[in-house]
Amino acid sequence: MRSARYTLVAIVAALTVSACGETGRLTPAASPSETTAASSAATQTEPPQEDTFTARGAVGLCKGIAGGKGRKCVGKGKFSDIYGGVQAVVPDKSGQTVAFGKLKRGRFTTSIPICTFFLTVKGVPSGLGFYSVEVGGYDEEFSEEDMKNGVTLFLQ
Repeated sequence: MRSARYTLVAIVAALTVSACGETGRLTPAASPSETTAASSAATQTEPPQEDTFTARGAVGLCKGIAGGKGRKCVGKGKFSDIYGGVQAVVPDKSGQTVAFGKLKRGRFTTSIPICTFFLTVKGVPSGLGFYSVEVGGYDEEFSEEDMKNGVTLFLQ
């Protein structure tokens, strides 16, 4: 589990170089092929269930919209609703909530100034095709394949 987390941090950090240039939109930053290694390593410890899956991913804030002391960080300004413990909601395409989880505590990476929050949502029902991920006042739609492989979101 620990190596999967470090792999996901490396992916988030590498993708931040290009992602932190825009402002104000939640965007997917990694394709499924980029996060498959981290996601599959993390899910190997849990036996898969046929009708549900666990979605994993990360939410990243560029340093200009995140603050904190040391390595701990939270969103600031219009992103002040992004912090460790905030609920992440997964509704289906019709808007019905089907699962939810929480963001882990935010941490600044040491190599690139980005605040990263890891996310785990257990019990997401399989077979719905498309899902949204809602964090704070922001949301983005993903395919089931993306949700199973891991999603990386940047708030900019």
